[in-house]
Amino acid sequence: MCKPDIDRLIVVCGVGRSGTSLLQSMLNAHPEICFPPETHFFREYVSGTWRNWRLSKVGPVEFADVLSSNKYFSRLGLSVDKLMAPYVAGKRLFDVADVYRRMLFMYASRQKCPRVGDKDPRIIDYLGSLGALFPQALLIQVIRDPRDVLLSRMKAKWSSTRPWWLHIFIYRAQLFIGRRVGRRVFCDRYIEVRYEDLISRPEESLKELCHFIGISFDRSMLDFSESASRLISEDEIQWKKETLGPLLSNNTEKWRGELSPWRIRLTEAICSEAFTDLGYCRASEDIHVNPVLRAIILVVRPLGWAFTAVYRLRLLVG
Repeated sequence: MCKPDIDRLIVVCGVGRSGTSLLQSMLNAHPEICFPPETHFFREYVSGTWRNWRLSKVGPVEFADVLSSNKYFSRLGLSVDKLMAPYVAGKRLFDVADVYRRMLFMYASRQKCPRVGDKDPRIIDYLGSLGALFPQALLIQVIRDPRDVLLSRMKAKWSSTRPWWLHIFIYRAQLFIGRRVGRRVFCDRYIEVRYEDLISRPEESLKELCHFIGISFDRSMLDFSESASRLISEDEIQWKKETLGPLLSNNTEKWRGELSPWRIRLTEAICSEAFTDLGYCRASEDIHVNPVLRAIILVVRPLGWAFTAVYRLRLLVG
């Protein structure tokens, strides 16, 4: 087998609860691609914040201790000592970005796969540094109806305690950043896939993605349950159980029966890009808008832009 191609890293991102885990499992089922379980490694250690503020305070020995206590890294089944040995011995210049590349290389080598990917919804916040470190990387952004994303985030264990309206603002900010920065940084190495297309026309959607990646479509991608079971940990089952299959081809528009009319209307007002550019249909024409709700909508629309601006500024200053 040829060496794994780390330079053309396949990155899957998207707003949380948009179907990134499903796509990760499908791609991981391809015999030529492997994805490690979600580690958060890039955003936790390689992103600008960690490099600028913490890297100067740790060396390879200290970083080995950090990884040894990281529950996400332990899921890879890799030896921390083997990973860090060249840096500890001084045979390789210690840099967390290089550790990340070496980690992916070791994982793909063990899986005997020529292509390797990484999936993290939150990596959408660090696309600039990702593109700088991996100028040949491929970026796939999964997009889903914001109303179904809101409903899903209101139910998921990791996000259910947050205010429901915050999920709408986060969706709007991350979708904006992902599409603008993704296209600017990755150019023709950036592609979008709609969750609704992935579950209703999986073979067609996956063939398009395989062409984008530069590999042949393999029907094993449609049988992704075993692949998903290797990627999902027990503490993630509560919100990722649907990824284990079978494919729920009708898992759309659940918001119609479960979201209140005013939550639907506010979501459509704040996440307007999803409806003007991405083809999702508004339900607001069927929803009566009383004067109070109309006034609230007029206020929150500009707040969406303001929140996105603050969100981006927070990322810039770390």
